[in-house]
Amino acid sequence: MATNDIKITNLNTNVTRTLTYAQNGKIECDNGVLSWKYVNGSTSSYRKIIFKDGTFRQYDVNGNQIGDVFNKPDYAFQNLLSKTKSGGTLTIHFYHGMFRLYGPYRIYGNTTLRAPQKDAFFEKYNDLYTFINTDDADAKAYNFANGFYAGSGNIKFENLEFNMRGLNPQVAKLIHASNINVINCNVYNGRYNSHVFELSCLKNVKIQGCIFKDLLVNIGNTKSGKHEVIQIESAIKAGFPYCQYSKYSYAQRCDNVLIDSCKFTNVLRGIGNHATSVNADNYQSGIRINKCTFNGALEYDVHFDCKTKPQITN
Repeated sequence: MATNDIKITNLNTNVTRTLTYAQNGKIECDNGVLSWKYVNGSTSSYRKIIFKDGTFRQYDVNGNQIGDVFNKPDYAFQNLLSKTKSGGTLTIHFYHGMFRLYGPYRIYGNTTLRAPQKDAFFEKYNDLYTFINTDDADAKAYNFANGFYAGSGNIKFENLEFNMRGLNPQVAKLIHASNINVINCNVYNGRYNSHVFELSCLKNVKIQGCIFKDLLVNIGNTKSGKHEVIQIESAIKAGFPYCQYSKYSYAQRCDNVLIDSCKFTNVLRGIGNHATSVNADNYQSGIRINKCTFNGALEYDVHFDCKTKPQITN
C-alpha cells in the first residue's frame, strides 16, 4: 500500500492531509538497528535493518544480506506499518540508535513497537501528531454492527523514549479500539498546547510505568488550557475530529482504562478531559489511576469536566 493512499481529514478545520513518503512515511537513523517480524497465519517474514554511517543493509532471519547497501539513512516505515492493514501481526524492535520520526504514521491493529534493551531513542521532526489508528477511508467504512471498539486495536508501545524537541508532544491519537498498552515509555521536551495520548472510545487500555515531563515549551505567561497529557474522551467531534464517522456520540465512551505508576512533571494538566461537559449524563467508565505522581502540574493533576469519577489510589 502506497503511503499516498492514506488521507486524514480534520473535521474542525476541513483540512485533508495526504501522507507521503518524503513528508510523513519515512524513519531515519544514522547508526542503529531496526528489526521486524510479520506473521499472517502460517506464513511469516523477517528483516533486520542495520543503519551505519548514514547507510543501511537488510538481512533475513538467517543473517543473510538481502540486496545491496542503501546509501541513505531513511527507511519506508509507513509501508512497514501498513503490513497489518489486511490482517496478521507485526512486531518492530529498535536497538541502540537515535531514530528520527516524521509522521503522522497510520498504525494498524496487532502492532507492537518495542525497544527490548531500552537503548533506542526517538526524536520528533514533524510538528504534528505521530501515530493515528484511523484514516478517512476506514472511518467512512467503519461497521458499527461490530461494536464501538472494533477499529485498529491490539497496539503496544514499550520501552520507548520520545524527545519531542519542543514540537507537538502527541505520540498517539486512538479511537474505536481495544487492547491498547503503553508500557515504560518516556515523553519529554514538548510544547504545552497538545495532548500526548488521545484516547477516544477505547476499551481495555493500560498506560503503565511511563514518565511525562517538561511539556511546557513556549508556554510563556499562559497558565491554563484544555491540554491534558492523557485525554480520555468519548468519540465526539470536539474531542477527536480526525475521523469521518457518521455516528459520533457521547455514548461511545472509554471503558476500563488503567493509568498506573506514571510520573507527570512540569505539565499543564495531567489526566482528564474537557470536551464532553455539554452532555450532563456523559461519563467515562472504569477509569483507574493508581500510584501516579504529579510534580508541577500547573492546572490539574486529574480533572474530568464530564461526570466521570475515576478511582484514584496511591
